[in-house]
Amino acid sequence: MHDQVTPRFRISIRSLLVIVAACALLIALGFEIARLSFRSGTYRRIEREHELEAARLRIMYDTKANPKYSGLRPNDVVFKLIKKRIPRMEKIAKYQDAMKVKYDHLADHPWLEAPADPPSP
Repeated sequence: MHDQVTPRFRISIRSLLVIVAACALLIALGFEIARLSFRSGTYRRIEREHELEAARLRIMYDTKANPKYSGLRPNDVVFKLIKKRIPRMEKIAKYQDAMKVKYDHLADHPWLEAPADPPSP
């Protein structure tokens, strides 16, 4: 007589299907987390660029418009040109600040769709 050894652990097709589906979900979740992490990092980099540009503009018009720091006299033509450009530079700095806030929000919520940037002043 044959002694057949029955396996102690049997997996049905249904159980195997559930295991494969669960593994596929975990893999897809891992890819989605990696994608969102990359997207968040990209938004953080853009946010930082806008922050640095706003700071650069502010430093530039604070120092160049001040005769004490720029070495220019208020009667100089260059000083007058700089003074004339300050309102535009302030608008651009405010725009950069708005873009910084936008990309900060997007970096914290990378699953949201990024709206188009408004035109630069």
